[in-house]
This record gives sequence, structure tokens and C-alpha cells, in this order.
Amino acid sequence: MPLDYEDEVQEIVKCYFTSKKQCMLTGFSSGEEDLYNPYYQFYKRVELAFSKLCYDEKLIINNDFFYNDYYGWWKIVFTKTEYLRKRRMAVRHFRRLVYAS
Repeated sequence: MPLDYEDEVQEIVKCYFTSKKQCMLTGFSSGEEDLYNPYYQFYKRVELAFSKLCYDEKLIINNDFFYNDYYGWWKIVFTKTEYLRKRRMAVRHFRRLVYAS
């Protein structure tokens, strides 16, 4: 069964943190960025995709997937309907940007 978009984004974020950790252990510690390192390439791809999101999309992806520490954070920013609609759009847009990079 294929992953749904939200599961894919969770997997992207998990791989992002793994890649970032690998880069810190290998390439970044020497101050040199290894452009041919697949961990570095993925790490930069995710960062580039995130940088292309609009403000609301960044807010949603960051709070729901990267640092999901505060349950219900969106209640002070969006109505439930608005949040769900924007979340669906943010997930699809982020996923598309990661795979397009």
C-alpha cells in the first residue's frame, strides 16, 4: 500500500534529521560541505524546498512535522477548517518541492 502524503512528509522529515546528523558527523565538522555526499544533497534539498514555502505553509510544516511539540498550536492562528485546508495544501506543496529539487 502506498504512503499517503502526510506519511511521506513524516518520512522526509525523518530522513532530513538523519541526513543532518550524518553531515554533522562527517562533512560539516571539517567546515567543508561535500557536494557529492548524498546525505548533504538530501539535507540541502529539504532546506531548499522549505525555503520556497509561503509563511503559512512554513508554519504548518514546521509545527506539525519538524517540531511537533505543542499540540493544538494552530488554534491561535487558524480556524479548524482553515487549518485543515492549509495543512493539506502545505503537505502537498512541500512534498512536490522536495521531489522536484
